[in-house]
Amino acid sequence: MIEFENADVTYPGGFKALSNVSLTIDQGELVVIVGLSGAGKSTLLRAINGFVPITAGSVRVNGVEVRGASQARFRLLYFQLIAFACAASEWFCAVWAAGSFVRNRAAVLRNAGRSM
Repeated sequence: MIEFENADVTYPGGFKALSNVSLTIDQGELVVIVGLSGAGKSTLLRAINGFVPITAGSVRVNGVEVRGASQARFRLLYFQLIAFACAASEWFCAVWAAGSFVRNRAAVLRNAGRSM
């Protein structure tokens, strides 16, 4: 479950990208986020994984508060988010797994001085 509760994101300089967002996405639920350029779609997604810190309210993934989470906690949250997305969409899971395989294979070959 992903939960936003009265979440705000204010960027340096005072631009408020999210204001008082409350949203619950249940396990297995498929959600589409649409809006005009600059509406806050990317900010919303980046707040889930902590790439953009919220400035007020809370964001929780499976009951774990994202704000102030340690690097180890973020790694766990990352895999929980992937599992969450895979539960909603087998297509997403297949695409993510294929992409991870290609990225990992490329990294191994690059480190060995070879290319794909």
